[in-house]
Amino acid sequence: MHSAEDRAPLSVGDGKYVVFDRIAAGGMGSVHIGRMRGPRGFGRVVAIKRLHPHLALERDFRQAFVDEARTASRVQHANVAQMLDVVVEGDEVFLVMEFVHGAVLSGLLLPRIKRGERIPLRVSLGIMSQVLQGLHAAHTAVDESGAPLHIIHRDVSPQNVLVGADGMARVIDFGVAKANGRLVTTEDGAVKGKIAYMAPEYVAGRDVSGSADVFSAAVVLWELLAGKRMYESQEERQVVFMVVHGAVRRLGKVAPDVPPEVEAVVTKGLALRPEDRYATALEMAVAIEATGRCATTMEIGQWVREASDTLSAQRALVARIETTPREASSVAAPAPGPVGTEHEPTPLLLPVAFAENTEAAAPPRRRWLAATLGGALLALGTAGSLAWLRMHNTPSTAPSTAQAATTPAPAAETVSVTTPVACALVPVSAPPTARSGVVRGGHAGKAAPHPPTTARPATTGDGLFPRN
Repeated sequence: MHSAEDRAPLSVGDGKYVVFDRIAAGGMGSVHIGRMRGPRGFGRVVAIKRLHPHLALERDFRQAFVDEARTASRVQHANVAQMLDVVVEGDEVFLVMEFVHGAVLSGLLLPRIKRGERIPLRVSLGIMSQVLQGLHAAHTAVDESGAPLHIIHRDVSPQNVLVGADGMARVIDFGVAKANGRLVTTEDGAVKGKIAYMAPEYVAGRDVSGSADVFSAAVVLWELLAGKRMYESQEERQVVFMVVHGAVRRLGKVAPDVPPEVEAVVTKGLALRPEDRYATALEMAVAIEATGRCATTMEIGQWVREASDTLSAQRALVARIETTPREASSVAAPAPGPVGTEHEPTPLLLPVAFAENTEAAAPPRRRWLAATLGGALLALGTAGSLAWLRMHNTPSTAPSTAQAATTPAPAAETVSVTTPVACALVPVSAPPTARSGVVRGGHAGKAAPHPPTTARPATTGDGLFPRN
């Protein structure tokens, strides 16, 4: 429920934008539904992200917030949510983004995992083909002078894919993206991300390229096709070990009905070494399309309209905003909730870019896993990880719906990883139940130590560890 204060509109940008209900709140800011106003009655509904007032007083946080907008605004593509404007008023910063009528992919996927269901194969392939095309646009974006920006999203996950009722998938949230020209660097180069979707080289602290996003997209596609989490029921330290060593469950063993040509695409995208993956995100998108099994945008849109239970509520909210009188009171917008609380998003939040950023306003809980990714990680994770992988890679028939429905879906894993790259301070989007932690390894400009190679399990030939 929104309070009366929440509903009090705020006029910003010399009256160009009206900020209405707060529909999400995260560690860096709150997301509101808003309306852009123009001459002669022109207007459109937008999503407006506002930096928390207590963070707006800090110059570095303000710059990081603007950096996020600068990075996203350089990517012009139908499969990337558009950044429309930045409004700075005193110490206040507002990012104006397109509002998309649709649902976040995680909101479509996770309930089905809990029920033992899967998103249709054609829809899954169509969505991820579009996502990869959007990522390719980011990877090839240029600045005002035409120089490559080398943008790498680094947080590709179901939480950061928006699927519209128009059948278009859009990549959102460039809060932790690496790009040339970003002005803010975190202490020791530490960045945040969801470890269950990270590429091995990113977790190990090595330099990353667009290939890291290709790997993450392949993980998302694996989960869409399998109807399961890649590393379900695993401890965070075990997941770190498994990611670093490329310990991936065979899709064909988890979902035997997935066509071999589709499994081959996913397998190549999940290759341990970047050079063994697709050379570009676009190349993987082309490979997906070549299977001849991708749904059209019309099919995807129809499925979203039938599958999402939030669209009617969204329409009602938009209708209320559209019919609100043009005059808006210049009152202070609602402040974020008390520090240390979590803001549970309402169903209306899901279609808004950045709305999945639901961490509390307080600094995230940090757990220092280890000084490196060796020693403790290997000792604590190896045995359990191998036993789990062998169990799941054993040929078996697909589980029944009743059996799958009894298995709870684990929360997404999140972790802060030290990498030798410049990045913004914007926390990454994550579900409110996500756990956060820290893996420390190396300093800016220096690769993190690798786990001891002598401790790596030998290739068994059973598909647990890729031969690469």
